[in-house]
Amino acid sequence: MSNVDASIGATQIGSTVMTFLFGICTLQSYHYIYYYPRDSLWLKSLVRASSPLIGASHTISVTVATYSLTVTHFGNFSSEDITQIPTGFIWAIVLSGVMTSLVQGYFAHRVRVFSKRLYIPVFCWFMSALRFAGSFYITVGALRAHNLSEFIRSNDWLLATIFLGGACLDIIIAVSMCYYLKREKAFAITRTAKMLDTLMVYSIGRSCLSALRKGVC
Repeated sequence: MSNVDASIGATQIGSTVMTFLFGICTLQSYHYIYYYPRDSLWLKSLVRASSPLIGASHTISVTVATYSLTVTHFGNFSSEDITQIPTGFIWAIVLSGVMTSLVQGYFAHRVRVFSKRLYIPVFCWFMSALRFAGSFYITVGALRAHNLSEFIRSNDWLLATIFLGGACLDIIIAVSMCYYLKREKAFAITRTAKMLDTLMVYSIGRSCLSALRKGVC
């Protein structure tokens, strides 16, 4: 694999896939707001903030950063040649940390509501807070780094840990939601059971989409 494929090529592919996934998230948000207008104001505000606002800002930041690498720095095929980390990437790290923490914190709260226990939600909140702190630590590292190569060498382990940890946390939340919803289904009437099936499908779909987006962002 050439140096271009491993750096600019991977960034271009990830940016394209991420934009597609953002469209799916936006459509989910629109459907929720349209079909559930009677939900609480704070919940609808959380949905509007996490996907249409923060998600759009994150997508724009990654797109601007990709443009900087592929157009502004055209010809600089090595990470050592890029002396200034694109501002879009720095903003994308911050926005990703904020958006992920909000979404995971809310779904951990839903696990608490269904399970009526605290050990799984507290663990999820703690891990989400660590990921949030790690995102800001990486942001500081990006501002201090002299070039992209130095930043990657200093933070590659933390970047991998944050992305992998976030994906694993999404899976833990999804499995917990499905387990407790299935347990409730055993005592539910037919109409309620169908609603619980829908919630399980939604939980799995949201977690898979979130984990996939973390893998390409």
